Amino acid sequence: MIIGGVVGVSIGMGNWIIPLFTIIICIFIMMVLRRRVKEIVADERTSAIAEKAARLTLQVVAIGMAITGAILLAVSHGELETLTQAGLALEYGTCALLIINYIAYYYYSRKLSSRT
Repeated sequence: MIIGGVVGVSIGMGNWIIPLFTIIICIFIMMVLRRRVKEIVADERTSAIAEKAARLTLQVVAIGMAITGAILLAVSHGELETLTQAGLALEYGTCALLIINYIAYYYYSRKLSSRT
């Protein structure tokens, strides 16, 4: 939450250097803290829950972006440039999201099937 606040306020003020360093420092702190953990912090149940949550999130975001983009494109009728650009950005974002998902699925299906 602190990172989000720092990044939001800094970007709102037009400063991009502070958020960049804040994120880099926080990533470094997380890496150091993870190395200190010795016991098991996740099991198969936790992984299954994370998979289901990620899948549902992907579905909701992709469908929401696609529908919102289509609505913006339909409402703009090619006349309102801002709505057209926003609609196209959402549609292209949806395509990129689904392509990345496909690539990740292909990669992990190959990687995990080679282990057995």
